Amino acid sequence: MEVLIRIRNIILVMLLLALITVAICTYNELKIAYMVSAYLAHLFFFLFILTESFGRISKQRHIAWRVIARVILLLTGLVILNITALST
Repeated sequence: MEVLIRIRNIILVMLLLALITVAICTYNELKIAYMVSAYLAHLFFFLFILTESFGRISKQRHIAWRVIARVILLLTGLVILNITALST
């Protein structure tokens, strides 16, 4: 968890780049690149929310924000599992 917290800024930048790639691929109708970049965006979002939900960063947050982050983490995890199951 500490490694994820240390590279948190990199995860956030990669999330934004993946979202930009999703927008570009949608505009240019590149379906395979769209799916890959959307999957990566979900994965980086999951990692970012994971650092918000657990670890030393979450202890600085109010209990309500930790609960909300964990609910979002669960929903994001289910979306990633659904995408993975549908693509195989």
